[in-house]
This record gives sequence, structure tokens and C-alpha cells, in this order.
Amino acid sequence: MLRLVCLFWCPILCYGEELTAQDVFKQARDNIARQLSAVSNYTCVLTVSRTLYTEPRRYDSGCAAADRLTEKPYMQDRLRLDVAVSEGTEIFSWHGGAKFSSSGVNEVVKSGPISSGSFVGYLRNILFTAGVAISLDKAKSNQQTYTFQYQVPLKSSAYRITARDGSFLVPYHGSFEIRTDTFELQSLSVDTTDIPKEAEVCTAKTEIAYQNLQIAGKSLLIPK
Repeated sequence: MLRLVCLFWCPILCYGEELTAQDVFKQARDNIARQLSAVSNYTCVLTVSRTLYTEPRRYDSGCAAADRLTEKPYMQDRLRLDVAVSEGTEIFSWHGGAKFSSSGVNEVVKSGPISSGSFVGYLRNILFTAGVAISLDKAKSNQQTYTFQYQVPLKSSAYRITARDGSFLVPYHGSFEIRTDTFELQSLSVDTTDIPKEAEVCTAKTEIAYQNLQIAGKSLLIPK
């Protein structure tokens, strides 16, 4: 007699108990830690498309109605950068450039808005820094994902906004989404509104979708 044995994996425990938010978070955090350590072995090409809708100017009154976007773009451009990870920090150069700048993306792109952190910076700060609050007990779930809310206070934050008058460390918050079948990070939102007036920025919001790529036999987590 031929016996056919089938092995199935599903997001429930062997005893029939469904995975909790804590279970999903722990598995995903372990996966992300391994994947972030592998990112340092690779260099990626980053394409940045920028559209400015208002002419840069200083508002002495802070954030007001004058900051609203207009329909007509003031300026549009596209940047091609190389990004790599060194000692847990993202480093940049112009695509095909001779060397990377260890001082950050602002030393490469010296005009207009630019940001970094989507490869390792945000994830290291949110998931592996003491003092960050992740609401495991308030996580929302459906059949495919868990969504977790987080708060990064000023004392734990690595989020800096660089302006003409200096660099400003700010707190931030947002959410991230984890698949329950593979424990893979799907997306991350980053939002900050508690910004000093001197930074001349009203709000800053980032939305990142992630993908897992198999490269040289290893799973690599990078932004889509």
C-alpha cells in the first residue's frame, strides 16, 4: 500500500490555538533582524521622483493656509542614487559615483526635499530601540495581516529634519503591517507633526511598501 503524507503549514498552532498578535510580532521581528543584517552585503539603485507645488519661502506665522498645495507644480525632477548599508547606517552616492558619502543623503542631494531611512533606519529605530511603544494589545487583524501601531518618543527617536537653520530631532508615530502566514513585513507608515517652527516644515509623512527578494539563497527585505 502506498501512503501519501502531506505536510501543511498554516497560521494556527498545533493545538488549534490561533496565533496572537504577540506571536506574529515576535516571529516577524526575528525575521526582520536576520534580513536587515543581510542588507549590508548589497548595493541598490534608488530612483527618486520629486514634485514641488509651492515655491520655497519662509512663513513667519508657521503652518497656515498658504502652505496648501496648488494644482500647478513649481518644479519636478528625478534622481538616481546608489544606496548601501554600512555599520547599520544607509550611505548614498550618485548612481555610478566613485564613492559613498558617510555623512548622509543630504551631503549628496544638497537641494530640495530628500529623505532616508526606508532601507534600515526606520526599522532599526522602531523595532530595536528601547523606549519605543508598540501596541501589541491593540493590533488589528484580518485573515492575512496584523497591523500594529507604534509611538517613538523624542528620547528614543533617530528621526532628524534638516533645514536651513539646523538639524531637528523629532518624535514620530505610525503603523506597520505583517503577514500572518509568512511573518513578512508588508508596509510601514511614518508620520510626524510635532516639528519645531524653525524647521519650516508643517508635517512629514512617509509610506513604504516592502518586498522580500531571494538573492544568493538569502531573503532580502527592501522597499518596493
